[in-house]
Amino acid sequence: MGPREGWEVFRHLPLSEQELAAIAANVGVVFALNALLLSAHGMTCSLQVRGSDHPYSERPLSSDHNQEANMNSQLNEEGQDLLFRNARTHNAWLPKPVSDDTLRQIYDLMKWGPTSANCSPARILFVRTPEAKQRLLAALAPGNIEKTKSAPVTAIIGYDGKFYDHLPKLFPHADARAWFADTPELAEVTARRNSSLQGAYFMIAARALGLDCGPMSGFDQAKMDHEFFPAAQKPNFEFEYFPDSHIKTNFLCNIGYGDPAGLYPRSPRLEFDEACKLL
Repeated sequence: MGPREGWEVFRHLPLSEQELAAIAANVGVVFALNALLLSAHGMTCSLQVRGSDHPYSERPLSSDHNQEANMNSQLNEEGQDLLFRNARTHNAWLPKPVSDDTLRQIYDLMKWGPTSANCSPARILFVRTPEAKQRLLAALAPGNIEKTKSAPVTAIIGYDGKFYDHLPKLFPHADARAWFADTPELAEVTARRNSSLQGAYFMIAARALGLDCGPMSGFDQAKMDHEFFPAAQKPNFEFEYFPDSHIKTNFLCNIGYGDPAGLYPRSPRLEFDEACKLL
């Protein structure tokens, strides 16, 4: 099974609309990746909505959805290695371009990852021209400059603070916009949390397509937002869902084909009993 084939497990996670909404509302990025791993092993996920007054609308699963849920497909070892065990954070890059078509394929995979009430707040700028890279470098911490210079593409993973304006389209079976429109604090934390989830989906999608990733913090957010998401003018985005002053930067991710010669030795991870507890 190749990486594109194995990614179908992610595209068809057997979760109801209520469960999809609960994933990002109640847990963070790590749990989202754990849910993906469970699906990779042929398991299903069942979540309860807790601590929320939002009237998430329950809808029966379609017969097609039930059929998919019962298939219990499992991603093979090769696919799991590609997405997780052999995936590394790259700091050096081979001089091999990443096409615009590949960038579109990344988005077309990552968009299927669940977010709270399907809010989908992530907005992504793909910085790939020398001129755009120069604008980016001025906002980076010194340790991130050289790796970003050599990366074919740097994705600015941002979030739209007014994501709720699109909920009538994205979550049509309830008045989800009303949950956030008059509560800016809730809208902000929801946008940040769920754009982080989508950022994780972004990296998994890129890896599924054979690319390497180098996620980064280490930047001046005020400079980044002023340069790429200015409030005084509307950015030249093709799609209507990019507003002019509601987007903020979450994190950056270099993508391309990593040079293994630039890798550090693999750092350890916490063992199950150090990070998890069974209740």
